Amino acid sequence: MPAELPTADGAALPAPRPWRRIACAALALLFLNAALSFSTWWPTPGIVLDHRIAPEFVWLWLVLLGWVAWRGALGARALTVFTLGYLALVIGRYADVTVPALFGRSINLYWDGIQIPRFLWVSAQDLPWWVSAGVVLAVALGLWLLFRALKLAMRVTAREAVPYALARRWVWGASAALALLMLANYAGVRATWPVVSKPVIPVYWRQAQLLSAAFSPQRLAEVLPARTALDDALSAQPAGRRLATLGGRDVYVIMLES
Repeated sequence: MPAELPTADGAALPAPRPWRRIACAALALLFLNAALSFSTWWPTPGIVLDHRIAPEFVWLWLVLLGWVAWRGALGARALTVFTLGYLALVIGRYADVTVPALFGRSINLYWDGIQIPRFLWVSAQDLPWWVSAGVVLAVALGLWLLFRALKLAMRVTAREAVPYALARRWVWGASAALALLMLANYAGVRATWPVVSKPVIPVYWRQAQLLSAAFSPQRLAEVLPARTALDDALSAQPAGRRLATLGGRDVYVIMLES
């Protein structure tokens, strides 16, 4: 006979049946994994669910195991922080699979961070104000609903799935095997590709390196020095005379813009 849970008015309600708790935990785990393992619905901005395992989902699972084993439960503040971090990974995954399908190249925060706002502004000028406002509200509402869904799934995982896993050694063994599988995928083992989706953390790492190099004075000095060999060649002879370095050849300056 299931245990009873007290309510606010003192009455007693039966606790959820075990199969319902298992089903909720399974759905939460599947949703968290699907949020980071989808692929693009080419050539549209839509997505298609993928059956593969997301590496960052496995890392979240291991972190939750350690957190609950250490602290006993996942507090409200920690739950919000974890959810925000996971939401950032979901956004990164969407950009990583959608941008190449729509633009034929990988995302580049240095260039896209400047051009995308301009593109959106130019596009909005041809639309009625209420359409633009509706699009902004729809995007904001979609992100808020996604955040709430991720938070709920993470809460159910920490409350139902993690305590079950901590009480069973075979789950620890399976979690360790998953971690090794993810590490092999990070190492580039092709045999893992059919079962492991493309990780998202390296995408953020590459963008961080790109931005660091783009805003580094030392790196800019290496790529675009103050003077080049061509500058020295052009300034080696007085004006109006042939340049011995160029051997009297013509110089064509062709401007190209994509």
